[in-house]
Amino acid sequence: MVALVQLTLGSCGILGPGRILPAERAQALVDAEQMLVQARREADALIDAARLSAQAIEAAAKEAGLVAAQAAIEARLTGIAMNSLRIMAQCEEQIVDMGLQIARRIIETIEPEEATVQIALRGLKFTRHNSLVRLRVAPSLLEAVRDRLAEIIPTATSRAIVDLVADARVTDAGCILETDAGLVDATIESQLAAIENCLLSNLAASAKLKHSNI
Repeated sequence: MVALVQLTLGSCGILGPGRILPAERAQALVDAEQMLVQARREADALIDAARLSAQAIEAAAKEAGLVAAQAAIEARLTGIAMNSLRIMAQCEEQIVDMGLQIARRIIETIEPEEATVQIALRGLKFTRHNSLVRLRVAPSLLEAVRDRLAEIIPTATSRAIVDLVADARVTDAGCILETDAGLVDATIESQLAAIENCLLSNLAASAKLKHSNI
């Protein structure tokens, strides 16, 4: 077991013990990133080539007095650029899917009890201003979490009363936190789904921006 470290833009923190990521999984992450970089390079190269081709045709057309060729030139340039964006979007979506698959495999290497404790600890920190928090975990993990509740509560909150409950809706190592303000769904699948939606939304926004710049 090794210490898992969470890196953010301005800080880093220890999440807790975990297993070493096998080399082939680490390489898969590197391969995914390299695939995206290569796809972007190819898309940029296609657009640059289209522009050069269009400029050459336009120059020849002007010399021959063929002003009407301008529309055909613009259509060709737009078509090549749109095709490049489509290829780019397909590659990025595949990389998002690959990244989520790798994330699931990494999560599977962490002991369920430890994963639940760490997720509960983080969730309770977000709800520490509430006086009562109902912590819902998978029935199979109830006792494991109960055994470490005394360890979790002082670290996460000094004010809240934590009521630990088994909930059949939780089928993985995550949890659901219930407060007066509402529910916090911290199950693993819901968090992965949120990450996927965020990534795909960012890709869509990026594609829209590129389309507007054509």
